[in-house]
Amino acid sequence: MVVVDTAFVNRFFPEQDPIGQQIHEPGPITERQQYTIVGVVPTVRHDELGAEPRLVQLYFPFGQSDYLQVRLLVRTKGDSSSFLWPIRQAVNAVDPEVPVFEARTMSDAISAKLAPQRLAIDLISVFSLLALVLAVLGLYGILTQIVSQRTREIGVRMALGASPYRMLRLILGRGMLLVGVGLAIGLVAETGLAPLYQTFLYKVTPTDLTTLLLTAAVLGAAAFLGCLAPALRAANLDPIEAIRER
Repeated sequence: MVVVDTAFVNRFFPEQDPIGQQIHEPGPITERQQYTIVGVVPTVRHDELGAEPRLVQLYFPFGQSDYLQVRLLVRTKGDSSSFLWPIRQAVNAVDPEVPVFEARTMSDAISAKLAPQRLAIDLISVFSLLALVLAVLGLYGILTQIVSQRTREIGVRMALGASPYRMLRLILGRGMLLVGVGLAIGLVAETGLAPLYQTFLYKVTPTDLTTLLLTAAVLGAAAFLGCLAPALRAANLDPIEAIRER
């Protein structure tokens, strides 16, 4: 008897009822044992929680297996860690010669499996934040330089009737134009580089529209703040002082 998972059924019996089907274990034909499928269970992730399982899974009765290692799962209420020692004692009471190793809670096991992904995500987050700060500072510096170089022009414009709001919109427009070009290039690059970081994503695709729009909104808001200070400076210039400046 054997119980198989849905991945096995989808691969080998896609349009058939698997119950009662006969399968053989791998190996030489003369030594292979035959098993009857008696049940189907959902596919379980064992190694990579963020990716679909690559292998099919079969479950054999313990009496049919030569595998001597047993993994025991215990459902508890309350603090799971407080049950680790009583479980060891219970196993020892049944057979003192049976070693108990790798006893841990399910949350600890999941955390251990996700540790590499979490480390990578933390590093990516830190460097992404640093890159965002540097980009905003760079944009701020560029617009500040533009305002400084065009101070007299801005003063002349305002002296001829241009309102502070129009100057504010002019400088903000220059800055956000750069931001728009950068976002467009970034979206194209994100689509091309998606296979490199797809393994870090869980239940979301690299082309998820909601995620992309939210990311673009956050980047746009940060860039807007970087553009705002130079734009306000240009809008608050005194036309007379600006014209006199060399």
